[in-house]
Amino acid sequence: MLRSITLTCLSLLLLSTLGFAQEKFERKTEIGLAFTMDAPDGYYTWRPGLGIGLHRRLSKRSGFETGLYYRNYEIVTSARVDLGDGMGRQTFFAHLNERNLMIPLLYRFQNRWVHFSLGPTFDFYMGWRQTRDQGLQIDSYSRSPSVDMGAMAKIGVPLEISGKLKILPELRLNPTFQYQRIYAGVGFTLWYSN
Repeated sequence: MLRSITLTCLSLLLLSTLGFAQEKFERKTEIGLAFTMDAPDGYYTWRPGLGIGLHRRLSKRSGFETGLYYRNYEIVTSARVDLGDGMGRQTFFAHLNERNLMIPLLYRFQNRWVHFSLGPTFDFYMGWRQTRDQGLQIDSYSRSPSVDMGAMAKIGVPLEISGKLKILPELRLNPTFQYQRIYAGVGFTLWYSN
């Protein structure tokens, strides 16, 4: 009889411990509004970007992160023109902005102090516009292939605002493979958890 009472008490204690552990961790989904500033390789200016992120916690320390992020990339093109009659040549320049939609598929490791994400990214070419012309007007521009794959690594420190809101400042590195671009910069995401 004492043995069955002891086993029952131990079973209840074990179940209550498991129940407490489940209460402590919940599979949360977070949605975030992101502002990014990247300095693509070869350019000395920061390029702003915006996005919406989605994060799903799979366990206490790991999760999956994705989203839709708008970013642009500046292209500088030139043409050399022969002026004729021994006048020599002159070079004309034009500046274009490529518009891209980036979709990351990232694994995220997290704890109270740091979040680290790593995974592939896909940049979808959405169009272009000419920002400056120095004597050269571009009539058409295209990119083929229109999808560029890359890899992203980012590390951030979560700053909790309330139980449902946190800000995640982060350092980001995202090289792409087809067009061999390297985006490096910072991001700030305001995450809301349900």
